[in-house]
Amino acid sequence: AGNPIEGDLTSVLRPTAIKELFDSARSMFQTLIVDAPPVLPVYDAMVFGQHVDDTVLVVRCDHSRVQTIDQARGRLESVGVRVMGLVVAGNPSAARYGYY
Repeated sequence: AGNPIEGDLTSVLRPTAIKELFDSARSMFQTLIVDAPPVLPVYDAMVFGQHVDDTVLVVRCDHSRVQTIDQARGRLESVGVRVMGLVVAGNPSAARYGYY
């Protein structure tokens, strides 16, 4: 059925426009860190992920479920995005250290 993200993108998120933006940024900076919206409700992260070297999923300690995390990882990998790891945010026990 083709690429699942093509029909739902606005002109700003055209894959060619994103590629041009990232190529331009790479020529100016050694490292790019891209913060994208959640994977499951919107396609933005899937589009961005296709133009970056590595992807790290960020999940909430008190909110994200294993099944949902696996679904997000699977969705990214289905369009060729390499998921390198996971960051767990919002750990309530980390607050005792003053920062996390």
